[in-house]
Amino acid sequence: MLISARYVVPITSPPLKNASVAVEGRDIVAFGPTVKLKRSFPHHEVLDLGDLILMPGLLNLHTHLDYTVFKDLIEGLAFTPWIMKLVRLGLRLKREDWEASALLGALRAIQSGTTTVVDSSRSDSSLKAISHCGLRGIVCGEVFGLNGRRSSQTVQEALARLLGWRSRANPDLIQVGISPHAPYTVSGQLYQEVSRRADEYDFPVALHLTESADEYQLIRHGGGRLARGLMALAGWSCLSWQPSGVSPVKYLEQWGILGKRVLAAHCIYVDDSDLEILHKYDVAIAHCPRSNAQLGNGIAPLTEFHQRGLRVGLGTDSLASNYSLDMFDEMRAGLLLQRGMTRQVEGLSAETFLRMATIEGARAISMEDKIGSIARGKRADLIGVDLSHIPSFSNLYAALIFNTNPGNVVFSMINGQIVMEKGQLKGIDGDEIVKRADRARRKLTKVRQDNE
Repeated sequence: MLISARYVVPITSPPLKNASVAVEGRDIVAFGPTVKLKRSFPHHEVLDLGDLILMPGLLNLHTHLDYTVFKDLIEGLAFTPWIMKLVRLGLRLKREDWEASALLGALRAIQSGTTTVVDSSRSDSSLKAISHCGLRGIVCGEVFGLNGRRSSQTVQEALARLLGWRSRANPDLIQVGISPHAPYTVSGQLYQEVSRRADEYDFPVALHLTESADEYQLIRHGGGRLARGLMALAGWSCLSWQPSGVSPVKYLEQWGILGKRVLAAHCIYVDDSDLEILHKYDVAIAHCPRSNAQLGNGIAPLTEFHQRGLRVGLGTDSLASNYSLDMFDEMRAGLLLQRGMTRQVEGLSAETFLRMATIEGARAISMEDKIGSIARGKRADLIGVDLSHIPSFSNLYAALIFNTNPGNVVFSMINGQIVMEKGQLKGIDGDEIVKRADRARRKLTKVRQDNE
């Protein structure tokens, strides 16, 4: 198939006008001027996207699709009271509710141009949703445990679950990983055991790291608001954290979890020595600007990440702490927040953020040889964006970031399969997914109202 468009944006080379991408099976076999490709592939079917901009699909490096129905339910709370309320609300949902919520998240991701997600979940709801909707993804099973003496048993139980997921997943689209949740919910011994088993079974590792000031206070000083909240939530009045005397990054280094297979979300409260450690172990970062701002956690030092040569992509986190799963929204907000914080414009370009949502995101999860740009031999993960309402633009990257809304993404192909064309989903009953999710959301809304 030849897919032609007004513009083709390869990301790793300059944009092309009146160009096409040649796709055979799951792979891109060529791209270039349409006239030239039609001569080279005279027998290929032509799909003419007209005035659309054809570009690589976007990568969302940190989300929890099963929390999609929590959108707008927990507003105006700082990190610790927010997470306490989130856990309490989540206890009211049943398996079918989580599955409906994850399906809605997968649907919204596709509709806004995402083709690859890195998701962390306790259940297999996200695995089912990603598989059903034809997304590419890394699905990481969450692991919790503060009792170091049970770490081996905890990981053994997680392994049984994750190997079951792996046996059911399409290996051409989905990797299964492990997610030791965060320093305040995972013991040092559990981190050690996860690291050992991740190496043994070749699991990607996703985790939360230095997301909030409360987390920093707990890990370094052994107390604070987060410690009190977790004790009250779990009923563990005897639970205590020993002060580590170091930052969360140094704490994880002590327990041997850091390495190239690790994708750390957030990384807000870091100093130069922390950044040096992250660089030393080649830890990748999922930068989540809107979620961090929504919870009042701060703004991660993105410029310093780049100066250190760290691998950095973008993530939305979940709709419990964000207002959309739209990566164009994430790019917009991330760019403007960084410009505002640093009081600089130079070096913080639209192209930089578009790369973070594509090729740099792929590099962060060690998939740059397969996805993230339009290039010969890569997987055909492509989206088409309609910016025909803009008569002209001087900077195509800026036009994409500042003018693209979900309704403007009208074409999506994943692994060579068209999943959305002319804005219509193919093989996915979007109306039924929305109905199922609405039932779960009404349940949560009632619980919240009853508790107010």
